[in-house]
Amino acid sequence: MSYVAGWDGGGSKTAVLCLDSDSSEILSRRFGPLNLNGLGESEIASTVKAALAAMGALTGGLSACQALVVGAAGISNPSAMALLERLIRQGGYTGALRIMGDHEILLLGAVGECGAVLIAGTGSICIGRSAAGALRRAGGLGYLIGDEGSGYWIGREMLAAAAKALDGRAPQTALTSSVLQALGCRDLKELMATAYGGALDKAGIASLAELLGPLAQQKDAAALSIARAASRELSRLAEAVIAPLMLDSGSLALAGGLLSEGSLLRSMTERSLTKRFPALHLLSPVRDAVHGAALAALKL
Repeated sequence: MSYVAGWDGGGSKTAVLCLDSDSSEILSRRFGPLNLNGLGESEIASTVKAALAAMGALTGGLSACQALVVGAAGISNPSAMALLERLIRQGGYTGALRIMGDHEILLLGAVGECGAVLIAGTGSICIGRSAAGALRRAGGLGYLIGDEGSGYWIGREMLAAAAKALDGRAPQTALTSSVLQALGCRDLKELMATAYGGALDKAGIASLAELLGPLAQQKDAAALSIARAASRELSRLAEAVIAPLMLDSGSLALAGGLLSEGSLLRSMTERSLTKRFPALHLLSPVRDAVHGAALAALKL
């Protein structure tokens, strides 16, 4: 029996999917992290070893694997990419191997060979590929200089709005009490201590975005203003990819927790994009990133 494999390497886990020659799933497992940006060699080696061992336990072993595609962050670093390839080869895999960015396998899983995907989670990014194969991305610049419309960006805007209201520089808003309650604070002094004292990390700030939808649906002015601004920023990300690639009548998948089906931010962003690109087909991702990697391996 021959098969192919796709890996989706992330900061907390690595998904592994193996498909046989009929594209039927024969292995689906989760292993340790595989982010080439922030992990040491021992951690990467441990994940690679475990994933290859699971593949080796399949009928035919590693030699039956005809192609392996690994998607991971950090492949722009030549030394990190060389390390990953060396560890995979030392682990006994000798078949066709391709290592690509995690955004590329996400795109393949979401819409296939042609189209785009807009992602709004803790961060934000849009990636697309034209019918001619041209790849383009917008956003993904990180929380310090980018990630507009993301969970972190929204959370930070909510913190600022609450602080301004408590400071007497903005009208009272229901957003203030929601933020204070979520952080276990009573006043502006405690809010500042929490924000600057190290107790509130990036994920904690991003989690505040979960409060935005209900507040905006209650017509809270501050929450509505932040939601509209986030929608505008996400729409601009998509426009920066769709227009140059001439995907006006193509497919755009909306992914990430903030753009889940039924969410307020998704409906606002859909309205904005439909107004700008009336023929654009908006959808949820067809498959996840590890399926994108496995499909790429089938093409190898």
